[in-house]
Amino acid sequence: MNIEIDRQKFLTYIKIFLPIYWIPKLGNWWHEKYMSRLVYRMDDDCIVREHGVFFFSKKNVPFQGIREASVYRGPILQLFGGSVVRVHTAGQNQGYAEISFICPSDPEALVQEITKRTTEAKRRA
Repeated sequence: MNIEIDRQKFLTYIKIFLPIYWIPKLGNWWHEKYMSRLVYRMDDDCIVREHGVFFFSKKNVPFQGIREASVYRGPILQLFGGSVVRVHTAGQNQGYAEISFICPSDPEALVQEITKRTTEAKRRA
């Protein structure tokens, strides 16, 4: 009888402590994979965002469709010295950004570059 109770306690400890041990490790693995596969780039005619761990996603936003590029700094981003550049396109809800860039340094230069390329693309069209 004591052996069964001890076995049950052992299984209970395994059920409690195994997830506590593995969940941070899996979260760290997922974060490293996600950040290593997260790519933002500006091609000649569009902005490209690629991301994903289990499912890969690629999104192209043409410069001709961009209506606004803005900088957002929330309190936590300010605490860590970061900011987010949001790109809005035509025909979308203004509360939702088409693409958001996490930008640790000089977001205004990125916004200016996006604006410059947007006006050039609209001039060519």
